[in-house]
Amino acid sequence: MDINTLVEVLINLSLQKQKSLKELLGVTTLQSNLINNEQLDSLMTAIERKQQIIHNVNVIDIEFLEKYNNLKEKLGIQTIAEANIKEYPVLNILRTHINAIMELLKEINEIDEINKEKLNKDFSKVKEELKKIKAEKHSAKITSAYKNKYKGVQGVFVDNRDK
Repeated sequence: MDINTLVEVLINLSLQKQKSLKELLGVTTLQSNLINNEQLDSLMTAIERKQQIIHNVNVIDIEFLEKYNNLKEKLGIQTIAEANIKEYPVLNILRTHINAIMELLKEINEIDEINKEKLNKDFSKVKEELKKIKAEKHSAKITSAYKNKYKGVQGVFVDNRDK
């Protein structure tokens, strides 16, 4: 495969990855809305969809990496930044797509970090509520045991005054 054809294949793979990442960004944004609205059932569906998209991106990445390493070997370079753009102008298009991919990944990561923080806060609240409920149950058991033990006893007063 010649260099221009290889670059065209890489550009097509980049476009596929961009499309998948845009979909991933949409699902990540949806997750944020679902977390804010506490719609956990729908959140699980969104997470499953996100996993499917990530799998698709991984498949694209494997093929891209193979072709990218092949291109670097043919050009005798370590990174695409070292490539001669004047000799191969299509490399500039590839760079543009790679930069767009990096921006999408950055945006997705930022939203994911915010989502994780929100989920951790919500999880902490749930843990605290469960602790309170457990304490209330324990208190109710003690009260119940005390009431059952002294159920038939009526009050007894001892008069210690001298007559």
